Amino acid sequence: MRQSERRNFDGDYIHFDFQSADARHGALSQISTSESGCPFGSNGSTNLPNQDMTRPSAPDVGSPLNLTVSFPPREYLPFKDEAYKIDLRFERITPDDVFEIDEEYVADMKRKSHILATRPAELLLPGVPGCEAAKQEVLSLVSQTLTRFFPDRFQLKNTIFQNIATGEDFELADQDRNPMDVVARLVQEDIAVMQQINGRMILSCGAVVSPLGWSGSQKLGLDLKGIHSPVPHFNEGPALKFVTNIFEKGLNANVPLSRANWFIMDTAEHSLFAHPEHIPQSPDQGPITLENAGDRLFLRCERQVATRLPQCGGVMFSFKTYIRPLKALEQRTAVMSRLLAAFLALPDEVVAYRHVDSNTRQKAISYLQHITCQD
Repeated sequence: MRQSERRNFDGDYIHFDFQSADARHGALSQISTSESGCPFGSNGSTNLPNQDMTRPSAPDVGSPLNLTVSFPPREYLPFKDEAYKIDLRFERITPDDVFEIDEEYVADMKRKSHILATRPAELLLPGVPGCEAAKQEVLSLVSQTLTRFFPDRFQLKNTIFQNIATGEDFELADQDRNPMDVVARLVQEDIAVMQQINGRMILSCGAVVSPLGWSGSQKLGLDLKGIHSPVPHFNEGPALKFVTNIFEKGLNANVPLSRANWFIMDTAEHSLFAHPEHIPQSPDQGPITLENAGDRLFLRCERQVATRLPQCGGVMFSFKTYIRPLKALEQRTAVMSRLLAAFLALPDEVVAYRHVDSNTRQKAISYLQHITCQD
């Protein structure tokens, strides 16, 4: 399924909302006992042998700094006009859809390279004992996916991986280099690997350059409960069990799962450096007002993908951030009304977890009410 055909996150999905305790394709118990290991049963697995999974050819990129993407960026608007609840919606996607490349690719790779050069120990997770095979499997998966589905942008010659967009070459057989360092320089997504080690599904390794309000190095070695302990309400109900079942048993190697989350922020930073002690702050531009809020407030959406690693049995969890000013949505009253309702429904503890102060929150609400004529 080509990227342009799936822009509004409307494909088949498995849905779990902690009020009904239902999954759209079956109850939670059915997911955990699926013989195929896929949350959609034995018919959910697909190798897609008869489908064209090659993306449209890109135009001549010319200089490595002049890459033009031949398809429009995705649009993620995953908020709902309803009372707040933890809502996990996983969409089934195809292997060609795991990684997204957009017009910011070259700029993002430059930013990543700069940050990795200054803080490699913090961002390239050193890994726990037993994760070496998982690192190599992730590198293999990433390089094969890129060369197969983006052949005009990436090429593999023997063991040399060529990134045509940036003009960089990588020796994949280099035993002295952390495989996750190469992965981080090939895709815009951050990568975290969950793996069964000593009977526990834990964060074993990764390359986490752009989290918002958390640090990958502080999560290393933790299980899903420990990783999500700061997230309000996540560990209190069925959410933890549901996600654990998907990661441990309900994810087929040929059917990755994708979801998206959202929030409103007062910074357009790409969340690079955004660890708890480095939450990006906007430069002093004076107070946010009704007149400038559309330019000063931003919708941040994060696309997340879970992909099974069949050799090590782990899960590659990738995530990519999209940010746009609220002004870009001003002409879409229905979307803004839905965003207002969702933002009003957020509990105070969820807003605090996202590092948004009460003043910024009220400014966002006032602006959305004004745009939707609800003030």
